[in-house]
Amino acid sequence: WLGPQHVATGRVRTRPRPSAEPSKLAAAALARQQIHVTQPAQRRARANNRRRDPWAHAAVLLKETKLPFSEIADITGLDIYGVVGLKLKLRKAS
Repeated sequence: WLGPQHVATGRVRTRPRPSAEPSKLAAAALARQQIHVTQPAQRRARANNRRRDPWAHAAVLLKETKLPFSEIADITGLDIYGVVGLKLKLRKAS
């Protein structure tokens, strides 16, 4: 029967689940640890050949966004003078 506590708090009392034996829990935890130790991840080292050229990336950001020069310099890893110079070169070209 749900008493007045259920109406006030919105909680439903349930029966506690029977817990597994401590020895079975310890054995399962030990088995999980051994799997991680004996079977290392079978990943191949990823080559980072997808990275865009910083100058080309800065040129795209200058053309397509309104980001400040300092933000573009932080994103691309260039110094701010290089970004400003690139902006001037792009302006002269168009």
